[in-house]
Amino acid sequence: MGKIKRRFGILGSLLVILAVCVITAVPVMAAGGTDWQQFHKDAANTGNTTASAPTSNTTLWFTDDIGAVDSSSVAIANEHVFVYCNNNVKCLNEFTGAVEWTSVALDSSTWGSWSSPAYHNGNIFIASGTKVYSIKESDGSLNWTYTMPLAKEACNGSVTIADGKVFIGDWDGHHYYCLDEATGTKLWEFEVSGYAQGTPAYDDGKVYLTSYEWVGGHVYCIYSDNGSQVWHQTFPLDIGGSATVANNVVYVAEYNFGGEGKLYALNTDNGSILWASDNISSTDSTPAVADGKVYLCGGCPGWCKLATYCFSTDNGTQLWKVDDIGGWTCSIAAASNAVVVGNVKFYGAGSYGTYALDPDTGITMWSSSYGGSSPVVANGRVFTIAQGRVYAFGTLPDLVPTQIGVPTYINDGQANTITTVVKNNGTGTANTTVTLKANDTLIGTENITSLGDGANQTVTFTWTPAIGDYTLKVTVDPDNAASALHVGNYGLTKAVSVPQMKLELVNGWNFISTPKKLKDGHNTARRVFGGVNTDIHHIYVCAAPTGWADLESDNVVAPLDGIWIYSNGSCEVYYAFDTNPWRIPPIKQLHAGWSAIGFSDIETASANSALTSVETRWAHLMGFNADNQTYETSITNNDQSGGDRNESNPMLPGKGYWLYMMSDGGLAAIGM
Repeated sequence: MGKIKRRFGILGSLLVILAVCVITAVPVMAAGGTDWQQFHKDAANTGNTTASAPTSNTTLWFTDDIGAVDSSSVAIANEHVFVYCNNNVKCLNEFTGAVEWTSVALDSSTWGSWSSPAYHNGNIFIASGTKVYSIKESDGSLNWTYTMPLAKEACNGSVTIADGKVFIGDWDGHHYYCLDEATGTKLWEFEVSGYAQGTPAYDDGKVYLTSYEWVGGHVYCIYSDNGSQVWHQTFPLDIGGSATVANNVVYVAEYNFGGEGKLYALNTDNGSILWASDNISSTDSTPAVADGKVYLCGGCPGWCKLATYCFSTDNGTQLWKVDDIGGWTCSIAAASNAVVVGNVKFYGAGSYGTYALDPDTGITMWSSSYGGSSPVVANGRVFTIAQGRVYAFGTLPDLVPTQIGVPTYINDGQANTITTVVKNNGTGTANTTVTLKANDTLIGTENITSLGDGANQTVTFTWTPAIGDYTLKVTVDPDNAASALHVGNYGLTKAVSVPQMKLELVNGWNFISTPKKLKDGHNTARRVFGGVNTDIHHIYVCAAPTGWADLESDNVVAPLDGIWIYSNGSCEVYYAFDTNPWRIPPIKQLHAGWSAIGFSDIETASANSALTSVETRWAHLMGFNADNQTYETSITNNDQSGGDRNESNPMLPGKGYWLYMMSDGGLAAIGM
């Protein structure tokens, strides 16, 4: 079809206007990762990406008419979209479509070439008019310019960047050129039969070039180091598109004006034809190869039927065909979950509509009336051009902290591990930061990289707190620097307390108490003793005068109660005290006889002082030595002997005691 454009251009026919840009539909793709950095994804033109296509036709954004060239494709790198606009390159924000810069003015294409830009190592490369440019990614300024020696224009073929070199053809100049990537200096040139229209494909030190004559096509294999020929294969019809190289096979398709052509598979070693497909609609499309399949589309409204095809890489067997979708200027993008194809609207390079097809059946997964040029799939989104605009389909990452994890007990003055889980509920990978604050004091900042669709990542912080109550807050992307959806769910809080007391339990029975009223939410047996392995033993409190009572999981652990708890192995329990200054000091009603009590202060006090409220009623106080699992010598009221029974001997925080009462009375707490 390219030759028809040239022929009609010479005749001055009206069809020149319709056929502007009618030679090769080749998309710009990426080299590695899920970016799409040059035509058809990589230097081998595979059109194959590990990125997922979006699962719906949601339009993320579209630009104004910025002069983007129909049937060109964009390059995606470093969160930017690079677009060829005939006399300049524009850099767009990948997530918003905003124009960040416009390059210096370029030599315009006489033929309206749908050349595509390529990105590599901080620079953008484009062939426009009779020149090849290297442009700085940072601001669009020039690094170097190369002028085609024969003053002929690149037409529809794009630059390929590989091995420190830039490869490009000059269409009716019948040459391909190899330039030094850093300087633009010509390293070698190679003359072909007919029009040098394709985008070179590079693989394993060799470059594969295509060309066509008025009738008849060519594929050349050239050493990339010196431009010498390895082999040359001819075809009965034109090869107006580009070669694809995958798994030691070269794939090319024929163009037959007004008729049908074939898809061919060649041996990379010698160019011999491995197989040829059944007839297909004429095309300049570049094949996409993925998972044992070759995808191709063709057809031109008014000349031959639109169709999209899938063939087996083994023998060229047609696996499926979809009519009325595709076009001769469209090259397919093969994503991990779909093949994405544009649609030709009218004769020439115009495009209209984008389709995501099931890779195994060709069934339409979704479609849109927008876009339509050779699509690009990158970072979970589809990018395409139509009528001077760039369209992006998909959604942004949606970064949500789903939980905050804290230890069962947070130690004061010690390093505690705090975790949060961040999930990407949106589409596309995200890089961001996560912060942890405690009562608005920054605890730490951690980075998340390449968090993909639906993925979770656990982020870990270290916190060394003092005793007290805190609100922990996790914030994802606190500076709003990441390009992601934020709908109020990127912050998460959790109220925690750093307890004032840690009590060590030993293996066996322990006789304990809490010295103060515990905070609501921290005062049940389940909360306090949930981490203790009781070996199926009950936890007991004394319910004098009726006897023992089980301390159930929902019961409150109260001050002044002596508690018996069995521990299978040593462990720790923690107390978080109520800090409400308006609370009333507790009183425990005791009856004549033995009662289990708790000590009611966090500082030691003599038995005589602690039991002042029942001074005339108590007779004996007896503690329990958990280490030895034996009772201690009892303290006797009014004993002034100075020995173990002296009433001045201390009572200890956290311990439980047996207290013998001679009559009923109220035991008041001595601490708050």
